[in-house]
Amino acid sequence: MRYFLSISFTLLVSCVSAQLVFVNTSYTGLVRTKAAAMDRVLQLKDKQISIADSLQTIEWAAQKLYNTKLFSSVMQTHHLQGDTLYIAFHVTERWYTYAIPNFDIIDRNLNEWWVTRRHSLKRIMAGFDLSQKNLTGNNDLLKLSVLAGYQQKAELSYLLPNYFFNGKIGLTAGLLMHNYRIANYTTANNQLDYLQTRNTSLKRRMAEVGLLYNPDFNHRYWLNAGCAKEWVSDTVLMENPHYFGSATANKLLYGYLSAGAKIDLRNIRGYASRGSMLFVEGKTYLFSHNSAMNFSQIQARWVRHVPFGRKNDLALSTGFKLSSAKMRPYFLNRGMGWDVNAIRNYDYFVMDGSAYFFQKVSFRHRLYNKMVHIKKAPLRQFTQIPFKVVPKVFADVGYVKNRIFPNQGSFLNRPLYAAGVGIDLVFFDDAVWRFEYGINHTGQAAFFLNFTSAIQ
Repeated sequence: MRYFLSISFTLLVSCVSAQLVFVNTSYTGLVRTKAAAMDRVLQLKDKQISIADSLQTIEWAAQKLYNTKLFSSVMQTHHLQGDTLYIAFHVTERWYTYAIPNFDIIDRNLNEWWVTRRHSLKRIMAGFDLSQKNLTGNNDLLKLSVLAGYQQKAELSYLLPNYFFNGKIGLTAGLLMHNYRIANYTTANNQLDYLQTRNTSLKRRMAEVGLLYNPDFNHRYWLNAGCAKEWVSDTVLMENPHYFGSATANKLLYGYLSAGAKIDLRNIRGYASRGSMLFVEGKTYLFSHNSAMNFSQIQARWVRHVPFGRKNDLALSTGFKLSSAKMRPYFLNRGMGWDVNAIRNYDYFVMDGSAYFFQKVSFRHRLYNKMVHIKKAPLRQFTQIPFKVVPKVFADVGYVKNRIFPNQGSFLNRPLYAAGVGIDLVFFDDAVWRFEYGINHTGQAAFFLNFTSAIQ
């Protein structure tokens, strides 16, 4: 009899767990953001799920909303009524409009400017940034940046990630205009060389459009097309005859096509503590007057976050670029030392080439991880600020292959490695102040300050 009752109870629990229920979502706290835009992100409205999966679905949904970076906090309540699961999300919107003065430097990072360029004020550009996030309430972004100085820059871009065909299709567009009186024309001794002139020595014009495909929140695919026109002075070509590769004129017109994918399974889009992210992009450059220079390349980056206990994680980033070793314009031969494709303790240096590989590893401990409440903040969007203090130890290795311009420095075509300690201060999970001290393969040890996460 007991055996029969046990089987009956197990079957009853299994039947209840397997029961399908409809999902109904609602939102409070939305001011600019449209509820329909959030429904497109979650793709849960009127969807059927099993009761057994309901708690995991609710947790994932709240994490998706937070990872749109539209909200500083996301909370939820839920209840089951009949055959419907009602989920109510309460959100606090972030501040979306930034119209601020902007002071930028010509150099790749603060450390290069401060040490290598001896913090020359001539290398500072001044202007303004206008950034309107969530412009229409659809998680879109309009950006305008204008900078003046020895390098003059104007850039306009627009991103609409999830809108057409039930949020699966999005659009991007951008325009760029640059005029340089201090121009990077070559690399020597693993460092960028610049030419300073009274008149403009380099002009760059670029336009790009793109199509996005988002089958769900964690997967994104894109196809971009762009064209660019470059002009340099005779002085630049005299200093570097290969600035435009094998082209001899002082003008270069080219187009490019790129296709890529990003699969982001991290728990937080920004300073994650678990999950993984894969980025892959292939790109082909086509030169209008010199088709012999046409070339393709593929870049990839794989990031993993492995948690250890409640407060520790191992963060890893593996990246590479592959391309044929054929002649190309100097400025399209970038390797390591640019943006996220850099290894630590090499901030003063660049290692350009047609192919590279790197592996970055950090062991991190979340010493402080809390929501800071500021009751008297003048704007409600700043009353709650997620803040973390994260000490860490790290080690990086890399290799850059350069058969096109092998005389650019002794760091090419050889192993590179570095190690050190540091501490990250993290605001809103995506603004990072990174303090690090480490040593590289030459034995050079130094302190470095950066404002982006090393592994992202």
